[in-house]
Amino acid sequence: MTPGAGLWFMTTSQTVILLRIINKRPRGLDSEVYEVYYAKPRLLLIDEVGYLCYSNRHADLLFEIINRRYEKNATIVTTNRPFSEWNEVFPNAACVVSLIDRLVHHSEVLAIEGESYRMKEAQEQASNRRKAKIENRKGKNTKNHHTLNNGTS
Repeated sequence: MTPGAGLWFMTTSQTVILLRIINKRPRGLDSEVYEVYYAKPRLLLIDEVGYLCYSNRHADLLFEIINRRYEKNATIVTTNRPFSEWNEVFPNAACVVSLIDRLVHHSEVLAIEGESYRMKEAQEQASNRRKAKIENRKGKNTKNHHTLNNGTS
């Protein structure tokens, strides 16, 4: 989806990289780039918060996005970590409590329990590979057995 449209999707890493670039511009977070990527979309989806650890500055920049969108436009954040662990994602960041506060106010928090579908698929594939190896070995052993029997008859 193009920035500035109704929906904009970015991973947290992409968000942080773009924010660092924007922040180095003379107008910083007031730049047109910030407006297009973060302020305009009616729905901003930031994916994968919690897969990496971020510096205080990154936490501040993410807070700035959430704070500017707060009570104006919808924001969805996906994470594999409960809020109680966000201090590990943003170690020493003073804004973590305020960031979570703005995210959950007027929000519906959905906690999805259960196994990761990717993990489940990986386990199934590994199991299928093991079964295939066993079948291959059985097939080779049967072929060798028949060869030996045919040679002795």
